[in-house]
Amino acid sequence: MQKELLEKLKKINSSDYPDVHSFKKPLEEALWVLLALKYGIKYEDYLSAREISESLLAVGVSRKYIKISRALSRAGDKVDRKKVQGEVKFKIMKKGEEYLRDIGGKDKLSVTYIDGTKPWADLKTIKEFIKNLRGEILIVDKFFGTETLDILAEFETTRKVRFLTAKITTSTDKFSRDIKKFKMQYKNIEIKIYPKEYELHDRYLLTDKEVCLLGHGLKDLGTKESFVIILNEVVGKEIGTTLKSKFEERWLKANPI
Repeated sequence: MQKELLEKLKKINSSDYPDVHSFKKPLEEALWVLLALKYGIKYEDYLSAREISESLLAVGVSRKYIKISRALSRAGDKVDRKKVQGEVKFKIMKKGEEYLRDIGGKDKLSVTYIDGTKPWADLKTIKEFIKNLRGEILIVDKFFGTETLDILAEFETTRKVRFLTAKITTSTDKFSRDIKKFKMQYKNIEIKIYPKEYELHDRYLLTDKEVCLLGHGLKDLGTKESFVIILNEVVGKEIGTTLKSKFEERWLKANPI
């Protein structure tokens, strides 16, 4: 297997995936390699059992390729197979991704604690949480102020963000100045006010794969004790689909700031 590919595999952010060292079976370990390569470095090609064994060794897991080959031969629709120059190679499929994330345990639900009394440490925690979010981001938070803009700025200018709120908490003159400057720089972030304030209760953030429940609004993150509870696509799929549908319905009825 190419050394360059193995080096990239070593550098993948392991917090984005189940812990490969927690698995005990060759099938789980093999699926981890296929998943990490697919999403970690966008490697879409098929891998042989030997290449998967080499990849595991690169991240500190010893597993003989023959055991990997046998496990994958019984993996059903968790993988796709094709023969290349007489050798069977494998690629992870949706069923395999769901299976691996489901048994990954720690990835089903995670909790980020924000102390509220340690501004510098809390800011680092918030930045790390935001950094790990992928895809378009939808946010529902009833209250919105200048402090919210400070948090939204952490999403930078490359990711699409849509924010649905209902009430501005900052004085009109100050907020008008702040939002005008913000929109000039962050054209990727849309903010709308939903007219029926009483319908917005919970605070949450949605991505393509996660539902994030916020203990406090974005404007208070880092200033009050709070939790961010993250449900991945395995356990949060049903509620995520419902919340996204409701978000889109309200977004159409909301007014741009």
